[in-house]
Amino acid sequence: MGNVGLNYLIDHGCDVKVLLVPYHPQAYNIMTEDSRSRLIFNIEDYYRKLAVELNIEIIGSFDPSRMDVGENMFRDESHPKDAFYSKALDGH
Repeated sequence: MGNVGLNYLIDHGCDVKVLLVPYHPQAYNIMTEDSRSRLIFNIEDYYRKLAVELNIEIIGSFDPSRMDVGENMFRDESHPKDAFYSKALDGH
């Protein structure tokens, strides 16, 4: 969802929050070492800058270490278990 969609929600009184779901630690490490996969950093930076611009909250990160999320919180290389969502969204 780009600026238009987010602006629409904000203009209509929605409390917008964006959840960045982390990758499995091993998958993330592989991605950070491969220059072709570094786009993930640009995407996260984009959302963080957009959040400041639109005054919305970003929850989480694609980097599992920023959320203290270990391998045991994942079903596979890109899908966290339900327990992750409970932890990430607690208090939001």
